[in-house]
Amino acid sequence: RALRHGEGPSPAATASDPSASGRVTTNNATSICVWDDRVSLAYASGYDFSSGGDFLGEVSMSTWNKKVLFFGLSLPLFLCSPSQADVLELLNGGRISGKWLNPSSDRPATFDFETEDGVVVSFESRQVKRVVPLSENEKEYLKKSPAGDEVKSQEAAVQWCEEHNQKGLANAHRERILDIDSNHKSARDNLNYRKTSSGWVREDRFMSNLGMVKVEGKWRFPEDVAIENRRKAEEKEVAKAKNEFNRNWKAATTGGTNAEQAMVYLNQVKDPRVTGSIRELLFGKTPTVGPLRPTLIDILGRMQSFDSVALLGEVAIKDPDPKNRQQALDHLKKTGTIEAISSYVNRLRQFNPKEDTPEIVNRLAYAINELSDNRDAMPHIRRAIPFLIERLVTNHQTAVNGGGANAAGITSDGNMNIGQGNKGGIISQQSQNREVLGALRSVTGQDFGFNKDAWTDWYANNFAKTDLDLRRDP
Repeated sequence: RALRHGEGPSPAATASDPSASGRVTTNNATSICVWDDRVSLAYASGYDFSSGGDFLGEVSMSTWNKKVLFFGLSLPLFLCSPSQADVLELLNGGRISGKWLNPSSDRPATFDFETEDGVVVSFESRQVKRVVPLSENEKEYLKKSPAGDEVKSQEAAVQWCEEHNQKGLANAHRERILDIDSNHKSARDNLNYRKTSSGWVREDRFMSNLGMVKVEGKWRFPEDVAIENRRKAEEKEVAKAKNEFNRNWKAATTGGTNAEQAMVYLNQVKDPRVTGSIRELLFGKTPTVGPLRPTLIDILGRMQSFDSVALLGEVAIKDPDPKNRQQALDHLKKTGTIEAISSYVNRLRQFNPKEDTPEIVNRLAYAINELSDNRDAMPHIRRAIPFLIERLVTNHQTAVNGGGANAAGITSDGNMNIGQGNKGGIISQQSQNREVLGALRSVTGQDFGFNKDAWTDWYANNFAKTDLDLRRDP
């Protein structure tokens, strides 16, 4: 059958001697008998008679007036007789029905099965999983009349097997269909054959030749499988670290007998895998307030990872408490100075009058000034100068319920706001940003107040190229 179906040479068998024994030495294969013209309860995929392998079993026959076929054992597999009720399950997924010749309460060295026709199959104990009874559908199949040796009869047998959830039997009949009609499309498709330049090849062999492996029913390259396995392992470790962190955080915030031990953990932990949990506690739907918020900032400072530095940069700008903002900046002075400055400069460059309040603009400038002592950061500080000049005086759009004439006021950060009143909706406010001016004075050693034109002229004469556009990165 393998030869006829394009899978390589068939195994040799000695049939001249009526008492001869047949043996197959192949990958995952053994020899199985089919009686008369009836397809046996036998089927497997992926067998390779040409490559050799481990010997899995031996078949002996008292007479050789029967037709002998050879199959692999990677799918359900049976030797059939209506009166037989024992099923031998193999570790590789194969199943054989017959009479167990050497039953024992202890596990025998070999498992010997015999059919009514005198075929004996023997397997080593290491190959056997267990012995179980035939299923009701398998018994019903054995009682049915043999399918006729033509395509329509075999197709009817396939349909019955599919309706009774006997996929292995259905595939055995499909194999018989291919004996009759080698180009039968439905049989080829269901048995996963592919047409190649060298003939028909099963899908598993075709994909294996491409270097692919089958994982959870899908063919994939080993490299992709390795990457996914590594990702899953990392996700598992992240989940484990988060669970430990959340458990200790809960103990520390709710009190109880484990609170002290939990605080020891929180004062030592520096695992970057809990950064997501800390972000949720700082800026989530119900952010943490009170004395433990600085503890979270210190944990980020110990991590010294890319994500922790980015989150510290957010705390230094977004946290409502100036002490917490300063605490974050102090950590950034030790690790992450350049990354933070680059982030703040980009934020100034991408100023959005609807979202960036005067407070945010001044906090950005203050943070840049605080981090400017790092010599390695000087190129980034110089890059900030034109954007600081542009943000000396900013216009902001604010939604209001209504108002009257123009109004002026001082923000919480000490900056002057001048607003144009209206009857409600969006108003435009101009802000003179004192922290921006302070940063320019500190970084440049110059002082032109809030005169943007004077600052622009100075920058152009000292740093800029001809036809400088201060709205662009120099």
